[in-house]
Amino acid sequence: MATQASKDSGSGMFAPIEAIVMPILKKIPLKQAQVWAAAYFRPMATYELHKKEAEISRVAVHFALAGAMLWLAAFIASLLSLNPLGALILLPGVIIYPIVLVISGFISSIAYFILAKILGGKGGFMQQTLAMALILGGYAVLAFPFSALSGIPIVGGILALAALLIGLYNLYNGYLVIKGVHQLSTLKAAAVVLIPLVILAVLAFVFAAIVAVSLIGAGLLSGGLGN
Repeated sequence: MATQASKDSGSGMFAPIEAIVMPILKKIPLKQAQVWAAAYFRPMATYELHKKEAEISRVAVHFALAGAMLWLAAFIASLLSLNPLGALILLPGVIIYPIVLVISGFISSIAYFILAKILGGKGGFMQQTLAMALILGGYAVLAFPFSALSGIPIVGGILALAALLIGLYNLYNGYLVIKGVHQLSTLKAAAVVLIPLVILAVLAFVFAAIVAVSLIGAGLLSGGLGN
């Protein structure tokens, strides 16, 4: 296990941060938060410790709890921004966020799993999904204070940027998970992670272009009718 752990991100440049964060989390009476944070710093080592939990019900609970934590951060941020209407609108999110995270978590895992199998992946679907749920939880835990406090005027933008960077680094964790669970090469694992992102970026660009053309067309039409 020590050998595997040494290959994870937490044993490198993030070791000092891990050394600060983990003792703090151990004082919080929420063991799940400790597991998630460990998964963020050492994704494959933590997965190996918990891979017996690769059951649909347990994985769904990971996604749901992560969704609840993301909702709470958004709710607190709304309160701190002195936006009571926004907080009121977010209230149903305590139910919606977990449901959305469970559904989107499994759907995105299906996409990654198909790509991994096409490229020769050897891992199982639930094993992969559990590993992904763990690192998502890691993001939810580590980004929580920054996301929750992002509603504070003036400094909120900087804190929100910190939460964004934590999320972006999780892409690398996703790469480690895909590579480790499916025993893929570096290039193939990177392809599995990047291909869906490229597809989404292309679709977003096409959608934006269609909207822009539609608005321009509508403007020209209204201008012509006005004349």
